Amino acid sequence: MFLGTYTPKLDDKGRFFLPAKFRDQLADGLVITRLQDHCLAIWPTATFMKEVADAATGPSTVRGVRDYQRMVASGASDELPDSQGRVGIPLPLRTYAGVAKDIV
Repeated sequence: MFLGTYTPKLDDKGRFFLPAKFRDQLADGLVITRLQDHCLAIWPTATFMKEVADAATGPSTVRGVRDYQRMVASGASDELPDSQGRVGIPLPLRTYAGVAKDIV
């Protein structure tokens, strides 16, 4: 679980530095995906896979469940931090969240 508020800035290539306290937890990879209200979420890859599996057990006859499943899975991008702890946010996700420079 990630606790706290951090305000990294994107560089010209759409990358940001992971806060040092999260680098070990995300060193093997992470998933960035869309959530409601034009927010993005960052998940360790294993946690994201569990979330998707849990969401898949929801009743597909309920529109809200289908919308959530579609939003989370279709907008997902798997990323790997570079040797300096930077992670790129793909342009479609930056556009969805309205991120230009400052992120929270």
